[in-house]
Amino acid sequence: MLGGVPLHPALVHLPLVLWLLAPVLGLWACLSHEQLLWQLSYWSVIAGCFSALPAMFAGVLDAISVEAGDELQHDLHMHSGMMSAAWCLFAVIPVVIEQLPPEGGKLVTFFLLQIAGVILMSLGAHVGGRLTYKHRMPNPGPE
Repeated sequence: MLGGVPLHPALVHLPLVLWLLAPVLGLWACLSHEQLLWQLSYWSVIAGCFSALPAMFAGVLDAISVEAGDELQHDLHMHSGMMSAAWCLFAVIPVVIEQLPPEGGKLVTFFLLQIAGVILMSLGAHVGGRLTYKHRMPNPGPE
């Protein structure tokens, strides 16, 4: 929090957009065989990982600033676990792709890994929405 204002909700949008953009560009690259689109998709994944770090740090700070009940604690763990797993998946995608030979479906593998990351990220973001709108986190009050 900065001056009582939670930072995490403000910082999550850039990495989410970059990670959502990556498979769109990846699919376009698969269909068009355009090298520039492949590179934009690749760098979108990497930029999403770096831009997610401040959001993750702010999320941890927001989470430790609340007194959590059982259901809130469960949703906190689910959100942080899913989003951390999504971050890890997106972080290893460039490493895995660099190890694959150029022939044999490298772009398709890249695209499918991105889709898996987007699905995991979307599930985690859904739980994050519950934290915000159901539990009114980071300032839970009486319902």
